[in-house]
Formats: sequence, structure tokens, C-alpha cells
Amino acid sequence: MADREEWAKYIQIPKASFVVAPDSLLDPKQHLFSVIGRKGRKSFHKEMLPRGTAHVGPRYNEIICEFVAEKWSPQRAAERSPSLLRAINALKKL
Repeated sequence: MADREEWAKYIQIPKASFVVAPDSLLDPKQHLFSVIGRKGRKSFHKEMLPRGTAHVGPRYNEIICEFVAEKWSPQRAAERSPSLLRAINALKKL
């Protein structure tokens, strides 16, 4: 969610629906589920939401992985996520 603009385009939900500072969230996944539950109108949105005792929906991992592989920019995301920026900088030191 830190690559907010691209994530919003990919998931087809307005970026204003997502927090600007995802590191401030206690439970980012629950925030995502809340937004999708309120704003999601596509069938794939429903397939991301958990059902019954499941922690994620049947297509949650598939959709997240596709986004990361095709659209996610660690550099853009690090601009909004201090923890990601620290991780990237630590990896550069290896």
C-alpha cells in the first residue's frame, strides 16, 4: 500500500481510500480488507476478502503477487514507508 498511486490503479479503488502513511497502521491487512469491503465492486475484490475462518480470501495472494511482480515500485513505496526505506538501505550495505 505504500506504492499508493499504483496500488490504487491496480486494485481499481480510489487512492484517497488508502492511508498516506501505511507504517502508521497497526494492522495494514485489516485496513486493506476494510477498504475493499467498503469500496470494492469488482468480483476479484470479493475474492480477496476472507471467508469463514480463513485469514485471506482465495485470490488474495495471487492478486498481491501479480501486483508486486508487474507494478510495484520499491522506490516509490519507500517514499511513504520509512521501514521499507530502512530495509532497502540495510540490504544495500550487504
